Amino acid sequence: MQRELREELGIDSDPAEEITRYEFAYPGKNPILLIFLRVTNWRGEIENRIFDKIAWERVERLRDNDFLEGDAPIIESGRLTGGG
Repeated sequence: MQRELREELGIDSDPAEEITRYEFAYPGKNPILLIFLRVTNWRGEIENRIFDKIAWERVERLRDNDFLEGDAPIIESGRLTGGG
């Protein structure tokens, strides 16, 4: 996780806390394991190195954004609140 954060956002983080994990199958594809982590402490300024855009968003407004179908269960579950 730390390597990906460094490569994609230019930050170094403390170890992440796992929020949840589940399998999701897109139509016609084999299931994939999705793992959601919470990072509460990092060093450095966040840089957008690979994405079309990044934005800080309130949890209750996440549904207003365009996410992949596999992300819908975690967004709808309410498990993204708390932790910092």
